[in-house]
Amino acid sequence: GEGTLAGCRAEYERYRAGSADDGIPRTALTEAPEDGPVRGRPRRPAVVLSSTSWTADEDFGVLLDALVALDGMVEERAADPAQQNHFPYVICVVTGRGPMKQYYRDRMATILPGLRHVSVATPWLEPEDYPTLVGCADLGVSLHTSSSGIDLPMKVLDMFGCEVPVAAADFSCLHELVRAGENGVTFTSAPQLARHFLRLLACDGDGADGHVGGAELDALRAGTAGMARWRAHWDAVAEPAVRRALERVR
Repeated sequence: GEGTLAGCRAEYERYRAGSADDGIPRTALTEAPEDGPVRGRPRRPAVVLSSTSWTADEDFGVLLDALVALDGMVEERAADPAQQNHFPYVICVVTGRGPMKQYYRDRMATILPGLRHVSVATPWLEPEDYPTLVGCADLGVSLHTSSSGIDLPMKVLDMFGCEVPVAAADFSCLHELVRAGENGVTFTSAPQLARHFLRLLACDGDGADGHVGGAELDALRAGTAGMARWRAHWDAVAEPAVRRALERVR
């Protein structure tokens, strides 16, 4: 994601890699030693990704309230000497354009400076950069709720295609796509989403290996990797249904 993130560094502090004297090339998330493959930086930030149309159909306020709640939970966690596992700094990246974007950016300008463990970036990406950014994410968030109750969020398919598990706002037919505990989790409120963040993004150890999350997030990642791809799904589900429909009209 080096090229994708490069254009954001001037505007968003948390994209900057910082300096080091060992000569190893670094981004905010990765490092590339000469003697091995690119790897996650020790104790790197977690990346939470959402894509929104910035309309009333997708309540970004739920995500913002969840991040504020998460910041308070992490602060309490840091003060507890019994907590030994590392919790990473969280960069929440929200892509897209829409009529309410400036409203929420103004709201964030008053809220985010007081947070210590969370930041939000709202870049506009070129189409070729979007899949790269999705692939950098540790967890996706879908705020889509269906007014009809029967349309599924395509952004979730983007995330699953990059093997990124999803926390999705729940509605009646979502279970057809997001299987809670297998390839993602669902939520109905900001506090519930904040608890998901706290549980899923916490590292099993000290974070020195550059790996974000523990066994539960790893299992959800594996669940997305095991999903049938478009062609297999078409052959097994859609094509037989189309053939049956054609036979009925002959």
